[in-house]
Amino acid sequence: MSNTNDNPALATDYDSVYDFFCHTVSKSGNSSAIQYMNTSMSFDKMLAEVNQMADFLLSKGIHEGSVISIVSPMIPSVMIMYLAANKIGAVCSLIDIRSTSTQIKALLAEANSEVLLILDNRADNLDDIISGTSVRLVIFSSLNDYLSANDRVFLFFYRLKNYDFATSENNRYDLGDSKLVLWREAIDTK
Repeated sequence: MSNTNDNPALATDYDSVYDFFCHTVSKSGNSSAIQYMNTSMSFDKMLAEVNQMADFLLSKGIHEGSVISIVSPMIPSVMIMYLAANKIGAVCSLIDIRSTSTQIKALLAEANSEVLLILDNRADNLDDIISGTSVRLVIFSSLNDYLSANDRVFLFFYRLKNYDFATSENNRYDLGDSKLVLWREAIDTK
């Protein structure tokens, strides 16, 4: 069977998803890679954030073969984490956002996860979730991380009406703890 595509490069021509992504960036740098709500991110910007996250993970001792579990819907931080993990040879374990705290804990233990990327409003009972597991780094992602200012205002009022994460006693976490990091802090380390 012949390849009738004008672009002969196939994903199988690359050693990793990260390598294929870099090839795509070289062809489409300023084009939009992600459309999220009313915000877009170029391939160049996304690659920069992927590399920053990969560097951050390496600085925390995460390396080839490490397992990174993700409890989040498919938002930009998840795609960036997946590519960063792929770059350093780590493995991502996706956990359904609808899982209970008990299910999340069991899946973290089963996968021997060292890193947990979790949507901030799913971090209820975090101490219980990670105790007794191999998790040594928790990164909190937020729906706000890549929203435009207008969308952040909308989300703020939606959360006020439907759920107030900040005042829930079970959801308070101490960011002074060295193993707890906000997504933006990890990306903005350079």
